Amino acid sequence: MSEGLSLQMFSDMVERVVPEFPRELRARLFRKLDVFGVGRLAFAELACGMSALSLGTMDEKLQVCFDLFDSEGRRALTLKDLGDLCAVLFRVARAQGLPGAQTAS
Repeated sequence: MSEGLSLQMFSDMVERVVPEFPRELRARLFRKLDVFGVGRLAFAELACGMSALSLGTMDEKLQVCFDLFDSEGRRALTLKDLGDLCAVLFRVARAQGLPGAQTAS
């Protein structure tokens, strides 16, 4: 058996830990974290990626977010990408019970 997490294992883990994280973005996050480019996440890749997402600077977190929503990989967000980004942010805010998010649809 190969070492590390497959895309399916990673997707299942994300579903359990952050169910409001969109299924369609899980593969993009997986590819972003797979810095070795082997199609499996080594523990070091997962640990470094999660560390950057939780402990990184605001610029690092925003870069990851931007990269996830840049659907065409052109280093620019389309109008649809921006709409998707806003929808996901509201979904996550509602799921976490943040004030004011309950009125957004």
